[in-house]
Amino acid sequence: MSDSELFQQVLDPSTNAVVTIILGTKDRVVPPRQVRKFLSEQTYPRVQVRVVEMEGLGHDPFEEDVEDFLTVLEEVLEDDGNKIFGRQP
Repeated sequence: MSDSELFQQVLDPSTNAVVTIILGTKDRVVPPRQVRKFLSEQTYPRVQVRVVEMEGLGHDPFEEDVEDFLTVLEEVLEDDGNKIFGRQP
């Protein structure tokens, strides 16, 4: 199964969704430019995809800098919660 096919199975184009991808700028397994290229080729008008790049980290930012990763994750979840529940940050 190709990445595009998997992406299509995970995201129904008729669904409103927010997808956040957190990756390291020094990821050699899946380089950020490859992620951006892949996403630019997808067409899901009701899906918002955010890419958060963590400077200087590689493929496993959640292991390489746990504290910073948790900070980023907390910010993403807080931002999503504000949007979902209509709260002001």
